[in-house]
Amino acid sequence: MTIRTDLSPHSPSLPRALILTVSFVQGLLMLALDWARAAGRWPAGDPQAVYTLVSMLVAIPTFFLLLIDENNIQRALGALVMFALVIFGVAAYVGYQTGPVADINSYDWAPVFVLSIIIFSFKALLYAQQYSFDNPISYPALLHYSWRNFLLMGLALLFTLLFIGILRLWGALFDLIGISFFSSIFTQAWFLFPAGTTAFGFAIIIFRSLSSVIDSIARLLLTLFKFLLPVLALIAVLFVVFLPFTGLQSVWDKDIGSGLFLAIQALLLFGINSVYQSDAKTQPYPLLLHRLVYLSIAVLPIYSILALQGIFIRIAQYGLTMARCWAVLLATILLSFALGYLWSIVKKRDQWLQGLAWVNIRMGLLLMILLLLVNTPVLNMQALTANSQLNRVTSGGITLDKLDLNYFRYSLGRQGYQALQTIKTTYGASNPTLLTAIDQLYAVPVQAKKLTSVNDLRARIISWPAGRTVPAKILQQIYDGASALPDFIGYYAIFIDMNTDGQEEIITVFENPSTYTRGLLWTSVNGEWRQQFYQFENILVPPALATAIDKNQISVVQPVLNNVRIGAMEIYPLPVATEKFLPLSDPSTRP
Repeated sequence: MTIRTDLSPHSPSLPRALILTVSFVQGLLMLALDWARAAGRWPAGDPQAVYTLVSMLVAIPTFFLLLIDENNIQRALGALVMFALVIFGVAAYVGYQTGPVADINSYDWAPVFVLSIIIFSFKALLYAQQYSFDNPISYPALLHYSWRNFLLMGLALLFTLLFIGILRLWGALFDLIGISFFSSIFTQAWFLFPAGTTAFGFAIIIFRSLSSVIDSIARLLLTLFKFLLPVLALIAVLFVVFLPFTGLQSVWDKDIGSGLFLAIQALLLFGINSVYQSDAKTQPYPLLLHRLVYLSIAVLPIYSILALQGIFIRIAQYGLTMARCWAVLLATILLSFALGYLWSIVKKRDQWLQGLAWVNIRMGLLLMILLLLVNTPVLNMQALTANSQLNRVTSGGITLDKLDLNYFRYSLGRQGYQALQTIKTTYGASNPTLLTAIDQLYAVPVQAKKLTSVNDLRARIISWPAGRTVPAKILQQIYDGASALPDFIGYYAIFIDMNTDGQEEIITVFENPSTYTRGLLWTSVNGEWRQQFYQFENILVPPALATAIDKNQISVVQPVLNNVRIGAMEIYPLPVATEKFLPLSDPSTRP
């Protein structure tokens, strides 16, 4: 019996009307979601619903466009339903982990989720395409589909961007002659969403119909990798040869050591799979280069072991972070590939490509499973990271003031929120400063207001000690320079003897809700007020600065570094914020 496959150079039988209809409806649904967001209606404000709907609207139609064929509709729809159920479940869980919006905001999870779903969808499509034609899973087909799908997606996206760019050019040209009708239409969401998705669907039809051209481009890229693989193999082997003479200390002294090990290993594995595909008779190189590639495969496990060693050294020193969790997972996957290839070479010698196919098919399935598990409770990396950092405190590895609260707040989502609540419950009674600092992390930011006059500044400035009056000349100078500064949310004047000479100085602080706070130190010299500019990183979330001043949490701190005078020149360190109201970030906990 002849097995129907989409591997032939002939154009597949495409249901063009169905593909265009699905693309157009996809654009309409995305437009409806955007309108709901802009109007503040559901699902706006519900991150679980937003993650779920956006993921399904992007992933499922795209999966369908690349899978559907007039000869596989029934089995393709079955695969599509299974894929949709998986995307729905994973996206719903991830959305739950990033809400509620009022308390939780995870900047790290969204890109990780998007990347993992893209890779999972790409791998799932390879298996679904073979299933839809009722073909057994074969490594040659996986390779063929992987290159074809990659190029199809890339070219379709490029076509869509060019299409939108041409429309923008159209509108801009007519703007030059006073006709704004076209530019007005081409920038509206109601036009861009359906037009963009329909253009993408049209591009899929075009490029799927040109499958022989796509396959020719893939062969060209594979030819380029044929020349690059020996270079990669030589680099991998030479590094291992020189390593005993240089040692590893210089590697561990650099934070990028493990990353470089993983990068060279990933590139080498990719090159091997591109050049040596599935034909045991394949001899793309002379015997010497062929043996060099064999040797590079033999040293691949060394790179994985070195990478894991470096990662675990950092984990032992500073605990888990999201980046280290991903590094462990990636290094383990690459080690599994390398060991599988090495086993195949040892066992089958020149027939090792048969083993390569066996390893890649199963590792592909394992990779899909792992990419799903990291977005489920089974392998929730945010939970692993939060627990690891808390264990560092409970075990005495670090003190509370070294714990990076901002990392919990902005990188660990719901798990970070729950961990901070645990810290409050456990240590809040004995450490009220820490309790207040955590509360401030979730405080609603205060909005900046523009100064309208010197009297407005006089009314808004908060003095310490209370009741002290800021000299009129200082207020006037601040207001005169306000036009060159951004709007601030708070103005403070602190009267304090900075150098213990018996004469008060005045520190005026301008609080900004973003990343920095400005200040001026005013000293009286012969009856004239002179100023010195300060700027320091925000470590107090508004209105925590006002709260600290109200509680008299102000003191003079002896500087660690004194000034140095060289002739008439005086060298002094830049002012650094040393507030203890909120623990400073521990750089070791950052990815």
